[in-house]
Amino acid sequence: NLLYKIRNFVFDINSTSVGKKIQSSYSINMESLREIISTAKKNNVELLLYIAPIRHDISKPYNINDYKEFINEIKALSKENNVNFFNLETLVPDKFWGSGSQINFSDEKQYDFMHFKNDGHKLLSSKLNKLLN
Repeated sequence: NLLYKIRNFVFDINSTSVGKKIQSSYSINMESLREIISTAKKNNVELLLYIAPIRHDISKPYNINDYKEFINEIKALSKENNVNFFNLETLVPDKFWGSGSQINFSDEKQYDFMHFKNDGHKLLSSKLNKLLN
C-alpha cells in the first residue's frame, strides 16, 4: 500500500487521471475476447456482452475517444458474431457509487470508478437477470 501511495505521489496520479491506452495490452485483450466468442460458438454457449456501469458525475479516467472506440468495437464484434450486446454504462446512478479511498499522502478521498454500493449491485444483478432470461 505504501509503494502504491508513493507511486501516485511521484507521478501525481489520482483516480481521475486520464490513463493512456496501452495498445499492445488492448490488442491482447481483444484477441482474448475473440477467442472466448469463438470457443463459445463452437460449444453452442450463448453469450451476452455488456459495457459495465461507470459513474457519470465526473469525467471518466479514460481518453473519451478511446473509450467510445472501445464501445463501438465491442458493439461491432457482437454484431459480427451474432452475440447479444448491451450498453449498461448508465445503469447505476452516481449516488450508488463508492466514495473511494486515500491513494496518496493527502487526506482527500478519491472518486471510485470501480465499485458501487449495495443498491448498485442490486440494479446490475436485476438487469443481468432480466437479460439472461
